Amino acid sequence: MTNTTIMTITHVATQRTVQLTNFFVTEFLDNIDTKYNFENVYGRMDPIATYQGTTRKISLGIRYQGSKKMEAAKSAANTLMRFQYPVYSNQQNSLSISRPPLVLVEFGDWIKGSPDGYEIDGTDTRRLLCAMQGFDYTPAAGFTPEDSPYIRFGQGTKFKLTPTNLSMKFDFIVLHDKTIGYDNFGKWTGGADWGPGIAHETNPPFGQNSIGDSPTGANPPDDGTPQAQQKSDEQKIIGG
Repeated sequence: MTNTTIMTITHVATQRTVQLTNFFVTEFLDNIDTKYNFENVYGRMDPIATYQGTTRKISLGIRYQGSKKMEAAKSAANTLMRFQYPVYSNQQNSLSISRPPLVLVEFGDWIKGSPDGYEIDGTDTRRLLCAMQGFDYTPAAGFTPEDSPYIRFGQGTKFKLTPTNLSMKFDFIVLHDKTIGYDNFGKWTGGADWGPGIAHETNPPFGQNSIGDSPTGANPPDDGTPQAQQKSDEQKIIGG
């Protein structure tokens, strides 16, 4: 991924934005971690599982290659490191944190928020609200002509190192701005743009919710519909 590849990261507290372009993607992981509290009970083979919550973490690694891109990449890395710090306010001769270092991230259809998401400079964006849990900046420092950094000497003993390639690694913890899950009618509440790509789910039978009950005022499907045929088949299987 190069040339038109753009990843945008905005520091929410200051509205400062970094755009990363012309890089190679070296790794990507979109992880969903579902947490349960398991309790073992005497006489029961399986533990009692109590749902606690679901978190989402996105890890992304990119690499810049070529000496012409290094200075811009180093400058971007410097700003991204600064994005890890909060905004302070001075109250009664002491500093206190007024805003945390949260970020808004957008990277194609891999990392995105809802179309009616957060407003930046008066424009709605599709950026995803995240806490950047980690950021790694790794310039290549080998001992071969291919990966050894360029050394430029200035006045006195000062010198400047320019790597031939460098890598960045991001760890984003997604902070949901809406309730994520399904309602009693089996409808997804996170919106069609949640997650990578766009999911194409088949809606549940009309008038049935996630536990199989019919809501008040709902009409069951007429005989002959696929839903009615499915229900008839189920009754045959269980002997109804």
